[in-house]
Amino acid sequence: MEIITSIISKIGEMLVEPTGRQLGYLFPYKVNIKALEDEIDKLKNRRDDVQRLIDATIRNSEVIRAEVKRWVSDVDKITNELEKFLKEDATADKMCFHGSCPNLKLPHSLGRKAKKYAEGVLKLQQEGKFDRISYPAPPTRMHFSSSSMKDFNSRKKILNQVMEALRNEKVSVTAICGMGGIGKTTMAKEVAKRAKDEKLFREVVMVKVSQNPNVGRIQDTIADFLGLKFDQKSEEGRAEKLRQNLENTENILVILDDLWDELDLEAVGIPDACKILLTSRNEDVCKQMKSQEIFPIKVLSEDEAWKLFEEVAGISNCTRDLHKVAKKVANECKGLPGAIVTVGRALENRDESDWNDALLKLEKSIPYSMLKTDIEVYSRIKLSYDLLRSEEAKSCFLLCCLFPADYDISIETLVRYGKGLRLFQETGTMEQTRIRVHTLVGHLKRCFLLMDGNKEECVRMHDIVRDVAISIASRKEHGGLVVKCDNQMEEWPEIDSSEMEHCTAISLVFKQIKKHPDSLACPNLKLLSLSSTTVKYLFMLEDHVHKLELSENFFEGIKEIKVFAFQCIYVQTLPASLQMLQNLRTLHLEYCVLGDISRIGGLEMLEILSLIGSEIQELPKEIGNLQHLKVLDMTGCSRCVRIPCGVLSRLTTLEELKIFPFKRWSSLEGNEEKTSASLDEIIPRDLKVLNVWMPKMEFVPRNFPFKDLTRFYINVGTIDTDEDDSLFGNFLQLRGVSADSIKQSGIHPMVNKCEHLRLYEVYDLKNLFPLFDEEEQDGFPWLRTLEVRGCNDMEYVMKFTSNNNRTDLHVPNIFPLLEKLNLKDLDGLKGIFHYNSDDLQLPPTDHQFVRKERISTASSLPRGFPQLQSLCVENCPSLEEIVSVWNRKTDDLINTSTSDDMILFPKLTYLTLQELPSLISLCRAIDDEAGTRPPKDADGVESSTDKMNTPSKILVPFRCMKWLPSLEKLTVYKCGSIKVLFSFHGHDSPQLDPINSNITNNINVDQPNDSENLSHKKCCLIGCLPCSNRARKPNIIQNSQEIIDTSHLTKDVDQDRQLDNHKEEWLMNLKDLCVASCDSLEVVFDYGEGPLAPALNKLESLKLISLKNLMHIWKKGPQQ
Repeated sequence: MEIITSIISKIGEMLVEPTGRQLGYLFPYKVNIKALEDEIDKLKNRRDDVQRLIDATIRNSEVIRAEVKRWVSDVDKITNELEKFLKEDATADKMCFHGSCPNLKLPHSLGRKAKKYAEGVLKLQQEGKFDRISYPAPPTRMHFSSSSMKDFNSRKKILNQVMEALRNEKVSVTAICGMGGIGKTTMAKEVAKRAKDEKLFREVVMVKVSQNPNVGRIQDTIADFLGLKFDQKSEEGRAEKLRQNLENTENILVILDDLWDELDLEAVGIPDACKILLTSRNEDVCKQMKSQEIFPIKVLSEDEAWKLFEEVAGISNCTRDLHKVAKKVANECKGLPGAIVTVGRALENRDESDWNDALLKLEKSIPYSMLKTDIEVYSRIKLSYDLLRSEEAKSCFLLCCLFPADYDISIETLVRYGKGLRLFQETGTMEQTRIRVHTLVGHLKRCFLLMDGNKEECVRMHDIVRDVAISIASRKEHGGLVVKCDNQMEEWPEIDSSEMEHCTAISLVFKQIKKHPDSLACPNLKLLSLSSTTVKYLFMLEDHVHKLELSENFFEGIKEIKVFAFQCIYVQTLPASLQMLQNLRTLHLEYCVLGDISRIGGLEMLEILSLIGSEIQELPKEIGNLQHLKVLDMTGCSRCVRIPCGVLSRLTTLEELKIFPFKRWSSLEGNEEKTSASLDEIIPRDLKVLNVWMPKMEFVPRNFPFKDLTRFYINVGTIDTDEDDSLFGNFLQLRGVSADSIKQSGIHPMVNKCEHLRLYEVYDLKNLFPLFDEEEQDGFPWLRTLEVRGCNDMEYVMKFTSNNNRTDLHVPNIFPLLEKLNLKDLDGLKGIFHYNSDDLQLPPTDHQFVRKERISTASSLPRGFPQLQSLCVENCPSLEEIVSVWNRKTDDLINTSTSDDMILFPKLTYLTLQELPSLISLCRAIDDEAGTRPPKDADGVESSTDKMNTPSKILVPFRCMKWLPSLEKLTVYKCGSIKVLFSFHGHDSPQLDPINSNITNNINVDQPNDSENLSHKKCCLIGCLPCSNRARKPNIIQNSQEIIDTSHLTKDVDQDRQLDNHKEEWLMNLKDLCVASCDSLEVVFDYGEGPLAPALNKLESLKLISLKNLMHIWKKGPQQ
């Protein structure tokens, strides 16, 4: 009996526990629901916090960690599920509210689900506590383009030998050697390219060492391409970190180009295990670097040299006599590629007498050079110098050798040095001098004596050419220039007294000089440049600039000096002897830390004063004494807090004032005493160049001579721009001001002179034209970039009506040079163009497209935007279309066949459309025509099928494709009204071109989380594939013929039409297409019922992301 009782008791316990648990789901289920809702709110808050971190990370170009992306996806998925679940709970709660709960299973089920969901939510909350959400982006890989190495047998043989040595695991150091100009660097670049193409190395880094190695720069170059950041300040510390990184990076090739002497690899941080390729002019250096394989490059053979010379000199069709002379000239170049190219270019298009004279000079040239192995090339490059037709060009060329090797020489610096030295005749104004220098630089580049710099508005001088230039300039007849660029220099170089007597220019580049003469005895010195190799960043100046303490008598012996330049030097006080330099015309104190510089006020003849990037607290009042000053440049002097009143007003000869970003201007309003200068001090003036920041429109004088400016960089309002923009074109930014204040200030004429215009948060601005062009009505002839953001009152960029006083003329070409147009955050924007031309007297064939609240263009603008390359429209909620085509009298759609010949965007390469919820089409008229055309049956007869079966809301109708012949990249994001991206309805060509197979490797389709709900839709190609199928993309593409059967298209094709087939291709340049979060999109490419159009032959990348209703990528016919 006890046993039975025990068994029954045990069974009871087993029944009670699960029953209690189930009842626990039933009775307090509302408590579970409430707890779940609370935890959901916490999870959503955490999700928002993480998203903000993600957005900030993306702005910093970092990479989001995979686990963070997965967590965000999981949160979004469970959030969607819980929204449905809570709706079920609301339904159950409503039923019980009316007094009956007929199904107790429902609340029980809900309670049980609520508890399980709560467990999942809590788990995600814990997983969402990330220590880091991102990591730095991988480093930018060094790009090696096709080199200029010619396909000569002598070069191919060495190239193959070098590649073989690099493949040999036993060879760690390989060298290429030869004289200057032989082609070592060209060979190294070709090796780098092949090594990358053949995936011989995981990383290839190339760095130029030069005659005076800068260890820090070499370390920085290698680190940049490895994505390595240095925290250490000392070279030793940086070397250790670089060494550790290189040792941990497998299979890397480091190319050290242009070694002049042995380089301490340990000091740089390059470990012994690294594979190294080096180039040098000296074979002994290669041996000192322990090179196991050394490949000397010899001169070209006579046949190879002649082929190269014939190509660069352009003499393939010359006369017999000239051909004979040219052969001799080519032979005099001794097979040296550098000399062949330089001499050949110099003689290109010259007459026979020039060739004979050149041959004579080459045959009798006696090199004056210390370059040893470079003696041969000296005479060849010197010949190019001798062939320069003007002394001004020669002077400009020699001026460039004053700068370090591989240095980006600012053309503006050449302008100012040349102006101070009076090198250029009949150039009275700074602008005239600038034009002359640009002309000379262009000529020198065409002669290959100079080349383009790595920075805008800069040039570089090849190191061989620079050596020759220094050799030429150091001769007495050229003034005996002294150029020393040595990072290890600690003492003033020893210069013979006879040299000092004749020396006209001294340029010293050093890390620091501890000893220097008390005074310079150079009676003929015209230029002195002292530059430290420290960094040029304001926040580092105090700690890194070289402190140079000059004696009070330092300038006594150089009274004839005209140009004086300090760079990256700490100058506490300028010596008293500075005031003896009464012939000084150009003074540069750039990137310096400056103390008392008031003595500059005693330089009566000074014309150019540049303080670019220097740390200076206040401009001395003595500067106002400079009655001949033409240029005052304080660009980047961000720590300057005061310019005394009256200083600028006394500079009566000022032509150029660059004072950006100084902001402590005194207001023009109020009666209080001014503590700093105001902008009205610089009027009236013969001012031609102005770079300035005006914090408020109230600071702008009413009678300011804006119309007289030829170059400017003007920022009105909040500052968020880079002052370097001023170097590359006239720039104007207006922010946080009203349209009325712009008009009243008189600044609006500057808009017509702009090359770069930014309008940010300008209120009451309804249009750009005619507001800023009421007088001329000729548009904006110089504008290259236009950015309009946050101007919520703007309705149209251009509004042209019969009230614009042009009743007898066609609409002007408003933007003839515009290359980039950005429209963002314009809530009220209705269109780019708006024409209301009912009263315009135009030819009857001239269709003026008219309609309020439409973006319009006209046949009087047959090319629309002839130079536009980039168009970005973002967050303009009212925008419906890009081009409207309407009849000006009837307000109806015009016959769109008239628009077939319009190419509105002939050079448009990048088109971005983002967050445009109302956007329907590029052109609604053409879209509507396509959307209302009845479909045809198998016999070609139009059927009466409902219009809903035909395309509508097409972004790019077929006839609009002709408007975009150059389009390479299209991005469409959050344009929720578009149903079809591209439609080929209307194409009748029977030509069949296959889709570019390159795209198969770059298709990316992101599925919505509820992909199961899409399974009932017919998907074309990879339209809406489940995530599990993504890995099988090649198979999907391979089987695409089963989905798009085009075999029937070639049947019954009219032979005459085949012969008359148009050879046009559509979207012929489109390479990259990205469509994301367009909820209504159903079809990407709609080919209709006709034959496939020849298109998309260059498409490489197709990304489709979060397209919930996507049914077809390529749609062909009603059944496919």
